[in-house]
Amino acid sequence: MRTVIKKTSQALRSLAFWQKMLILRVLTGIFILADVLTGASHQISWLIISNFRLPRLLILVIAGVAISVSGGLVQDTTENPLADSSLIGVTAGSSFGIVLFIAFGASLSNVLYVYPIFAVAGALLAYAILYQLALKRNSGQVNLILTGLAISAVFQALITIVQLHLDQFGIQKLAVWLSGDVWLTDYPYIALLAVLLAFALIILPRFFRRIDLLQTGQEMASSLGLDVIKTQKQLLILSLLFAAIGVAAVGSLGFLGLLAPHIARNMTTFSAKKRYIITIFVGVLIMLISDMLARTLIAPSTLPIGFVLSIVGAPYFIYLITKKI
Repeated sequence: MRTVIKKTSQALRSLAFWQKMLILRVLTGIFILADVLTGASHQISWLIISNFRLPRLLILVIAGVAISVSGGLVQDTTENPLADSSLIGVTAGSSFGIVLFIAFGASLSNVLYVYPIFAVAGALLAYAILYQLALKRNSGQVNLILTGLAISAVFQALITIVQLHLDQFGIQKLAVWLSGDVWLTDYPYIALLAVLLAFALIILPRFFRRIDLLQTGQEMASSLGLDVIKTQKQLLILSLLFAAIGVAAVGSLGFLGLLAPHIARNMTTFSAKKRYIITIFVGVLIMLISDMLARTLIAPSTLPIGFVLSIVGAPYFIYLITKKI
């Protein structure tokens, strides 16, 4: 009983903290919104909201949901609370796909739907390699993670090779994207990502019961009739889709897939449904707060969101390791 009360108290304190941060984020735009509602400086204020604030906000929400859910799925699949999609090579694969497109697909740069296609293709390539080297052989969770790390290293090396063959403009363009930030805010592109995310979110609840069974341990889950290996493969494929959407939205972004699911795991019960709802909520809040800090820490200049997340995420990661989860 004391444990339940303690976890509930911790959850309430954490939620209060994130809610305060969200209010602070909203306050950064309240004066512009007030101008729009009262008619003062109507055209300028409306242009700022419709062309800059709103599309950026939508991209951040999409990325927050996609990356945090992807991280949660990887953690549940690998039974490792320190895992995320970068640990199994999926993020690096998606990044490599889009890097190839940015570097060599200039003639298609205005075809917005191509970006997610290349992100998914890169993630599928990473998964195919992972399947052949680890999943197909059922070589265990440790080998799965080690294989994923090796795949990530290979893709990062390939990205570096591509950068070496670009001109200065191309290198700068890739540097902005690889740093992890909002890089496309066209409404058709946002709509495309939103449709893909909605599709993935519709599929997710079908796995909640199987995820709950996995939490009991592989032997217990198998005794209850769950095909553990098949379920793990399906969850990894679903995490691949979420990760690709996140990469297509904000580029290569670290630590969010680790932070959000881990915070949610400490705030909720055993139920996968409740845990993923809180994971989504926390993931979006972290994205909004990171964006706010990125735009205000060295104003009027801005920092990449990935830089801010790394500053926060790296110490938290070290804390988790020292506390042994």
